[in-house]
Amino acid sequence: MLGAWSELTLWHTDAAFAQRTIHKVRQEIDRYERIFSLYRPDSEIARLNAAGRLAGPSGELRALIDESQRVAALSGGAF
Repeated sequence: MLGAWSELTLWHTDAAFAQRTIHKVRQEIDRYERIFSLYRPDSEIARLNAAGRLAGPSGELRALIDESQRVAALSGGAF
């Protein structure tokens, strides 16, 4: 995920429930990859970096940028 190796293991007495849950988690990981991956040229952040602007960014990307700006202000630009 996001260029790093990851593993997902779920133990549950109901195998069908476990498979459905793993499927949902994988879908969510794919969604985050489409937003934040630096390894996918079609991700939101890669398109933003390439163009310097992005029309209609996701709420997650806007929240990350807002939080980054807040932390930068709190740290006097050190972070």
